[in-house]
Amino acid sequence: MSLFGVRGRTSLGTALIAAALLAACGDSDPGGTVPLGDPAGSARASNAAAVSTDGVIAAGQLYIPRIAVNAPIHARGTVTEPNPFAGGKEMTSFGVPKDRSSLAWWSDGPQIGSDGMAIVLGHAQSGRGYAVFDRLHELKPKDVVTVENPQGTERAVFQVIAVVDHISKRDPDALRNVLLNPPADTHLALITCGGEADYSAMATDENVVVFARRSL
Repeated sequence: MSLFGVRGRTSLGTALIAAALLAACGDSDPGGTVPLGDPAGSARASNAAAVSTDGVIAAGQLYIPRIAVNAPIHARGTVTEPNPFAGGKEMTSFGVPKDRSSLAWWSDGPQIGSDGMAIVLGHAQSGRGYAVFDRLHELKPKDVVTVENPQGTERAVFQVIAVVDHISKRDPDALRNVLLNPPADTHLALITCGGEADYSAMATDENVVVFARRSL
């Protein structure tokens, strides 16, 4: 199986991850430099009348009832930024959300609902405070993740199949290796930070990845 769950498939997304993506995605921001945003204002009631689609869906709102996630998704591409765990060396990385209340879909990779593995990132907050993926590590297999389009007229439903934590940011290949070897039939990867806060790096020292497959 290739990176994005399609046999024999190659893509820009594969090349970018294979090149060395920085593990500073969904950072916990112990220094409080990432704005909170508006958790209440960003939430949107799920539309019970939304039509389930088995194809690509535009990134709109993501819901995970098990951990009370209700947050908008915005497109973010690949960026270059210093890696605090590699002496400040510039490395390619996923673009992260603009605040702690929203999510980022990696727009250089597969679309949500496609045959590939779409990647969505969110912040987690170390210590006090709130971030949308604070509880991502609590998810279990069979938990449900739903994405609605911006209009709330369509939805795609996913089911968690694996949770991988303790992915060290001090190993520059650790996150990349996890993403290059997803479980079979993975269609969605959710990424955030975990571990202990390293105040010299102004980041936590681990990542958490949740893999999910298409359900409906």
